[in-house]
Amino acid sequence: MAVIGFEDEKIIQQLLDKIEFFLIFLQIEKLSVVISGLGYSSKDGYYGAGEDFTSSFITRYQNSQHLFLLKLEDNQCILEIYHNANKIEQFTESMPNDVWKKVGIHKKFSESYLFRITHETTQNLLQFEVAISKIYPEDYKLQDKKLRAWRAMFKAYRCSNITPAFFI
Repeated sequence: MAVIGFEDEKIIQQLLDKIEFFLIFLQIEKLSVVISGLGYSSKDGYYGAGEDFTSSFITRYQNSQHLFLLKLEDNQCILEIYHNANKIEQFTESMPNDVWKKVGIHKKFSESYLFRITHETTQNLLQFEVAISKIYPEDYKLQDKKLRAWRAMFKAYRCSNITPAFFI
């Protein structure tokens, strides 16, 4: 790896500069859950997740493999079910756990747990964004690139496991 420059922080930063978001892969029993979008809100029952949060996994449903895609948009929780790239069902509710009840599988899990909204990794990312957004104007749309810059600054100063005072 040293031959192509991966030991050089500047080269690594240039390579990462155009990347808007890193997929987050989390495991729950035999399911691999992929978080492909983050957004935050203070809405009760959303556990900090909000607009643009997207999570998915593949599981057996109606005797075959299906993709389950959860999106939080316009204060709505949308669950789309795909089979062979075709959307076969869509459920919409105002609360994440209500939409999952309509599917009728994996009943032992709440939707917020199954789609990893409440997972420690997800919560840490959401809390970081909420904390940083407090220093910007209310209508400012905080981009992932700026969040990466903040994280890099904290890392450079050897800060880790930071919990903002208003979360304590």
